[in-house]
Amino acid sequence: MIVMLAAWAPFAHAQDATPPSAQLAEVRELALRANYRTALPAAQALLARTDLDAATRNQALEVLATIHLAMRDEIAARDTLATLYARDPAHRLADPDASPVVQSAFARARESATPLAITIEHVPPVLARHDAAEIGARVVDHADAVHEIRLAHRARGAARASVVVLALDADGAASGRIALPGDDAAAAIEYWIEAAAPSGHVLARVGSPDAPLVVEVPAAAPVVVARATTTVDEPRDHVEPASGDVTGEWWLWTLIGVAVVGAGVGIGVGVAVASEGPSDGSLGNVTLPLLAF
Repeated sequence: MIVMLAAWAPFAHAQDATPPSAQLAEVRELALRANYRTALPAAQALLARTDLDAATRNQALEVLATIHLAMRDEIAARDTLATLYARDPAHRLADPDASPVVQSAFARARESATPLAITIEHVPPVLARHDAAEIGARVVDHADAVHEIRLAHRARGAARASVVVLALDADGAASGRIALPGDDAAAAIEYWIEAAAPSGHVLARVGSPDAPLVVEVPAAAPVVVARATTTVDEPRDHVEPASGDVTGEWWLWTLIGVAVVGAGVGIGVGVAVASEGPSDGSLGNVTLPLLAF
């Protein structure tokens, strides 16, 4: 045990600096070279990491099981395989050229697997308006075994469903939106949620194709568009205001014109007569005195 821990220590210390995929490749290389005493603690150190996704952890369990089988540790191999197939009952051995002993051990474990009890928490949404439905879910137990969350949805009565793949966050939660049809009419959307293992095997489900959950989408509210109205005054005939002023009347200026012409004619006649002098009459010439005022 002391030797095992001493061999494990360098791998555990370097786990934060080495990406999980690179560390897994190192373990596989050690096992391929049959360096099992070094590969074993390296695989255990890899599985001790807390930042492994579901696929990487399952691959590491597979390598660890083959190392145990190569070292003739059947009990440890059986326990490791039980853990692997509980996480993913449909897991397939990555090495198709594995020895018959290895292939047989994996086949037996797959047939006798007891899947993990995984629960999905979900509260169906209630929509108050015509908008995309936000669907949230959380894996309660064994979230590290879940590779992805699938959200399948369809219109009520439709034969086929659309599937949206959601990624889990660190708390095992995922969320996604269901797009609505193009029209504004009310609709009923059927959906179900699945937690899938890396192989695609469904580990847990809320709703199903035969018994889907339903979210009711209300019709869109009518849009009222305000129309601006512009009033244009119609042109009116020009009407002169009624008043006592007659300077604008045509007849006044006609009379003035006639008077001016008449005055001009009279002056002309008077000047012509005066230039000829008075004519002699029977009474002779009369001189009138000039009166001063």
